[in-house]
Amino acid sequence: MLNILFSFICAISHSAEDISSVIKKMNENYVNSKNYRVNSHYKLFKGHDSGNLIEQYKGFTENSEYGFYQKIGESEKIITKDFYLHISHPERALVYGFPISFNFNQDVQGALKLCTSAKLEVVGSDYILTFSYQNGANFEFSKIKLVISKDEYLLKAIDMYYSTLTDFSTKFSQTDYEQPHLQIIFSNYKNSVEMDRSYFNLSNFLKIGEDHILKTVGTCSGYELIDIRTNQ
Repeated sequence: MLNILFSFICAISHSAEDISSVIKKMNENYVNSKNYRVNSHYKLFKGHDSGNLIEQYKGFTENSEYGFYQKIGESEKIITKDFYLHISHPERALVYGFPISFNFNQDVQGALKLCTSAKLEVVGSDYILTFSYQNGANFEFSKIKLVISKDEYLLKAIDMYYSTLTDFSTKFSQTDYEQPHLQIIFSNYKNSVEMDRSYFNLSNFLKIGEDHILKTVGTCSGYELIDIRTNQ
């Protein structure tokens, strides 16, 4: 998770060793070889500081010897050493592919490498790490903030402030552009898991029918199958 400790291309306003040390200790809670489960709450705001909540989803992430599982709202992601699945229940679609590399919150990794400044603060019982990006740069974020507990080095929250504009209008004839702010709050971290091995069995989701065609089954029966193996 966030394995970027020694590769910041940043002007660090606090000691680089301090920031690297905090992230390194946090990473140890989320390594791929470790069992863990953590709840998550995703909140999408219209505007960086407006507090105007547009959407929110709850979910959890679980990692074990059987594989990696992530649930966000009605979407599920399952990754094992043998396959990759991404299931969207509202769209009744299942994406099937070869296994991919994964880390907890891996989508933030590249973003932190490209920051132009970084700051570490201590606020109460937490470390606050803020990574900023140069105005006008062709980059997705203008700022990313991590909140990490001082006692156990657990990731408590991520705030991602987008530099790009999104149309939040719900009417076809109108536009309403603002910069989104995505907040992810993590809670109830533990070093044990609740999902058994059966959930990482591909045959619970896909089977070859009598016509020798791969089909969705079980809870995904009748879903559209999107096989991306030929494109990987």
